Amino acid sequence: MKKVLQFFVVFAFIMGLFSTLSPVLADGHEDGEAPTDRKVIVHYHRWDGDYEGRNIWTWNTGTNGSQAPVALEGTDEFGGYFEIYIDDDAGDAIGLILRYSDAWGDNFNDRDGLIDPSDSSKIADKEIILKQDGEFVGFDENGVKHVFVYEGMNEVIYEDPVHGPMRDGYGTLAVVYYDPAESYEGWNLWTWETGTGGSHEMVDETGTGVPFRAPLDVDGGTVGEEMYRIAFFSIGEDASDEIGFIVRTDAWEKQYEEDLFVDVTDLKGSGYRTLFYVGLAPDFYDTFEEFDAVANAFEVEVGQLEDQRSLLLNFNKPVQVAEEVDSVLNDIFDASWFNVVDSAGNAVDIANISYEKGTESVAEFMLIFDEDLDKSETYTMTYQKNEEDLPAEFDFAVPSDAPTITIIGATDVELELGDRYSLPTFRATENFYGENLPLYNARVKEGEGYLSTREAGVYEIVLEAHDRFGNVAEQMITVTVVDPCADDATAADTVLPITLFAGLPLLAGAYIALRRKEDQ
Repeated sequence: MKKVLQFFVVFAFIMGLFSTLSPVLADGHEDGEAPTDRKVIVHYHRWDGDYEGRNIWTWNTGTNGSQAPVALEGTDEFGGYFEIYIDDDAGDAIGLILRYSDAWGDNFNDRDGLIDPSDSSKIADKEIILKQDGEFVGFDENGVKHVFVYEGMNEVIYEDPVHGPMRDGYGTLAVVYYDPAESYEGWNLWTWETGTGGSHEMVDETGTGVPFRAPLDVDGGTVGEEMYRIAFFSIGEDASDEIGFIVRTDAWEKQYEEDLFVDVTDLKGSGYRTLFYVGLAPDFYDTFEEFDAVANAFEVEVGQLEDQRSLLLNFNKPVQVAEEVDSVLNDIFDASWFNVVDSAGNAVDIANISYEKGTESVAEFMLIFDEDLDKSETYTMTYQKNEEDLPAEFDFAVPSDAPTITIIGATDVELELGDRYSLPTFRATENFYGENLPLYNARVKEGEGYLSTREAGVYEIVLEAHDRFGNVAEQMITVTVVDPCADDATAADTVLPITLFAGLPLLAGAYIALRRKEDQ
């Protein structure tokens, strides 16, 4: 009986403990009760709109601040949002890692942000500033601070009463912009007809356009190489149905000469929408997928012939050539992704396409052709993996610059009958896409190397060199043999005829000695 009583006493204690702890949530506060007077709301925008399972890892939030992981609180017009509670003893900044799930995965497919090239294993983390000089900054009268982060962005955008995003009483048009030259310094956006207190009034007041607030790219990119920039337009209730849009500098250099216009009827006074624009063109895009397909389309960064049958290609981003299934790499490469035609549209037969095996994605390929390419033709290579992809095209021709033969010595020589002669040192180089590379096949041209000091006359010795593209260079050495004593001597008794035999493989620096008969 005593043991039974002891059991119930322990059980009652445990149940009481659970009843005490049960209202406490994972982030450290009781249900319905905020644990601190301050919180940071992180607004997170994903291009695919998928926020299921996302969470935040954070630190330095203070004694009663939220502890990682912080679950998704909900969604709004901007995207998903998270609430991070901040205690008085929090650090000057808190850490922020946007995670796809509870698993950490790797930097390229399970975390959001760009990778530091100096340390590719480093977590793609950001920070949110809380204090300056020991005082909290950026929190409103309710103790709330709003920050905004886009998928692929390493920076945090802070709430801005002038240039958005999400200003109270205004709609927000977010513009994701790509300059094909990737030159953003000094450029901004000019707008008009955005309504009372809208972005155009800020523009007219300062003379400077709406600024680009932060750079962004996509997951797996590299810090410092972000391709895109983002800016925000505030749209008032009394805005026109269309607002003006110009990418320009303060000196009024324009990206596109014509004024462009954007329909904002859905954003007057409230709402949020993202618009995508590629500079130097009049077209806007409604989705990141369309925009990225144009701005980040496959392009040939390096394309050069290695010889008359081999074309080396380097793309601006890797091509998936295999996929892993149950820890096994299965080849998915298809040679039909590549096509080459001549100027008349005739297909050029490709014998083989080589690339690095044993990896999922590669950027470098070598196309090997069945026959030598015609030096008088222009060719077009087209890469297209899927029909919906924009094709990557590259025009090329066989380089036609002839090699260079350098002769170190005289090229116009006068000898007397019976003199000894040695060819001067000579060497050759080829022009390989702006780089001079040595050639080791320079020699006396077949049938162009006869010289005899037994006979007076003018002899022309021709040197030749061939490069990898079939281009030929020739240089001539002229040797004049004179007879100083034609009445006193018989040339036949003095020298033997010497011939530089056809096909003699004279390399750079080689020489031929011509000697008198009595010296042999």
